[in-house]
This record gives sequence, structure tokens and C-alpha cells, in this order.
Amino acid sequence: MRRNTGAAPRVASRWLAVLTFATLAVCVADQQAGNEASARSSEQASVQGEQPDPRATIGSVTDGPLTVELDLAQSRVEWVGTKFRGRARHEGVVRLLDASLKPCTTDSCRGRFTIDLHNLEITDMPANDTVPRRRLRDYLRSSNFFWTERYPIATFVLTETRRVLREAQLMNVQGTLTLRNVTRPIRFPAQLSYADNGALHIRAQLSIDRQQWGVRHRYDLIRNEVVDDEIQLTIILVGTATPAGDEDS
Repeated sequence: MRRNTGAAPRVASRWLAVLTFATLAVCVADQQAGNEASARSSEQASVQGEQPDPRATIGSVTDGPLTVELDLAQSRVEWVGTKFRGRARHEGVVRLLDASLKPCTTDSCRGRFTIDLHNLEITDMPANDTVPRRRLRDYLRSSNFFWTERYPIATFVLTETRRVLREAQLMNVQGTLTLRNVTRPIRFPAQLSYADNGALHIRAQLSIDRQQWGVRHRYDLIRNEVVDDEIQLTIILVGTATPAGDEDS
């Protein structure tokens, strides 16, 4: 029998060619995948780098005075009152009746805010719990507390604001708060954000001791509750700020 001595080398050569092609294909695929991943990473980095900061400091927008107009429908003061040394609490909102601000500079602002106490809102009780909501509201409006029949409004007179740092959005605020015809000075920090389109948002948190404004009632006989002295306030002001003199342009 004659042996085909040329078959084996030819088979080996074919297998070697197949393996070589497969190796090249894998290398090309890996390189393409790496290029695509690199491109995606570069694209993402470029997009992130192009996203603008939605807030800007007042000093970067204008160095002159600003005319500030507040949106009374969105601006509000949120309150939290506690009892039994913080073991229970109630929450609500009071609205602004009026706000007048003189042209504000980057370092100073003055104005007057009128707060509607008579129409205070309770927010921590469901709307369908009409009886508990009404009782709490009537209690807060009674002579034991804010006595809104005689003193339906509170006023805050803003006398001074100062930035903590030149480019910071944190302000120190100082003024006088009048409740039940008692006026006392208060001061607190406020966070300010000012967008390029003129949108203004101010948020401040502070606590007051109601005893200092003559709200001295502590014990509720009906509920057998001891009401804490401290009232926590969150002031939220929403509006616009434009360079003074540009309102009609």
C-alpha cells in the first residue's frame, strides 16, 4: 500500500492558517472595543465638563444694586412646634402677605416682610381629619398662643445682611421680629442661590423661644399636653433679582 506523505503537512498548514486568522480577528475585535470604550469615556468626560453650574454668586452677575421681587405664592415660612420635650410635634406653614425690599447690593439688603398668622396652615395632619386640624388651628390662633384675633400678622424687618465670604452664597441676616406687639432682634444664617436667568432662592433655618414674644402658655388642659417653648422656622423665599434700573428694559 502506498502512503500519502503530503496529506499531513497540508492539513497542518490549513489548521495553522485558521488559528492565525482567528488570533488576528480577536486582536482586531479587542482593539475596536477598546477604542469604542475610550471614545465613550471621552464623550462622557466632555459632556460633564460642559455642564454649567446652575447657581452663580451674586457678585459674578452684577456689582451694582439689585431689584428683588418675591413670589408671594411660592414664598413661605414653615414651622415646627414640639411637645413633651420633642417627643411629639406638629408642622405647618404661614404665608407672606407682603414683602418690600430696597435695592440690594452684593453685601447688604434691607426690607420688610408681613406674615399672615391668622390663616396659618396645619400640614402634618391628613386633610380629612377635619376636627383635629380645626382644634389645633383654633388653639394656635387663640389668646393662649398667637392671639390672631388681636394680632393677625407678624412682621420681620430686615436691617442687615453680610456675606460670610466674598464669593460665598452664605449670608448672615439680622433684623427684628414682631409677634403679639413684642419686637425683639434676631439673627440667623441664610443660604442664597442666584441663577443666570435672575431666579432667586433663599433658604434659612432658625429657632425662636416663643416665651420672649409673650407666648407663655405651656399646658393644654384639653389634650393634657406640655408645649415646648422652642419653635423651629424654615424661611423659603422665591423670586427674581435684576440689576436696578433694568426693569423696564
